[in-house]
Amino acid sequence: MTSKHHQTNTNIIGVIYRPNTPPQADTNIFATTLYDTMDIVNAENKKTFLMGDYNIDLLKYNSNNKINDYADNIFLRGFLPIITRPTRISKTSATLIDHIYIYK
Repeated sequence: MTSKHHQTNTNIIGVIYRPNTPPQADTNIFATTLYDTMDIVNAENKKTFLMGDYNIDLLKYNSNNKINDYADNIFLRGFLPIITRPTRISKTSATLIDHIYIYK
């Protein structure tokens, strides 16, 4: 009799919400927690999706140093955004505050 070993591929999926009102809205605390989470996930070496309403406008990447640093730290951890167009559009503004990042 032969035995078969089945390899299961496990994905990690996380949903994250960052409020946009104080005190929970602190971007630095949120970013540090997100980076720590990404580092833990990287150690698992599994395909990962992190998504949610982050309330950080990635469309301001080139004009806001804080957002630039935030995104660069995500890229350094091997995560890439898969949404690159506005997710909230009104008559007066367009923002990309809903994010989906993929790793691996």
